[in-house]
Amino acid sequence: MPSQGKYPDELRERAVRMVLDHEHEYGSQWEAICSVAEKLGPKAETVRLWVRRAETDEGRRPGTTTDQLAELKRLRRENAELRRANDPQELKGYLLQGLWPRFRYVTTSDDVVPPDRLDVLVARLLRDFVAPQDG
Repeated sequence: MPSQGKYPDELRERAVRMVLDHEHEYGSQWEAICSVAEKLGPKAETVRLWVRRAETDEGRRPGTTTDQLAELKRLRRENAELRRANDPQELKGYLLQGLWPRFRYVTTSDDVVPPDRLDVLVARLLRDFVAPQDG
């Protein structure tokens, strides 16, 4: 997965590979990390985080992998979009303001209405909005 930091991916991969390959030559992994960081330029803590992430992704260390984090982020974003799309009060507010949100579909109490059938959706919402409440 491409990174968005200030260091190129090649440098990250090289630093991690160097630490893991030469770890046995040092008294501890931290010493190997400090040595690699000094040779390549980033701070030791930065290299340590890269190594921890690589160990987690490879299954050497427990934790959530990079792919799992990306999937979780995607699912949370999709879940928020679905909540917005299914919130009738927010949808009525958009319609009353003359705005149309970027929804792929809208679920009403009856069924799913695609955005290209806005006339059906508006009729249903106005019916629910204007109809007197029993009680």
